[in-house]
Amino acid sequence: MHDCMIQPSYCTPADNYWETDCGSFVASLIYFCSFYVIITYIILNLLVGKVHFKTFTREIRSGSTERSSFVQAHVL
Repeated sequence: MHDCMIQPSYCTPADNYWETDCGSFVASLIYFCSFYVIITYIILNLLVGKVHFKTFTREIRSGSTERSSFVQAHVL
């Protein structure tokens, strides 16, 4: 992230954006923070979904009635 924040005193400015190695402080902060948050939520949701799916398939295979007894006990 810090490499994308390099300002003109430490880089070579040019007229064309593609010919320079300068960065933008604000754009790099927005990009990397949003990337981190989005990827964190995606990976977290995949992990939770995998654990839930594994538990659900285990209940189905074993014929466990734990879930049904819980529902019967807590349904009004």
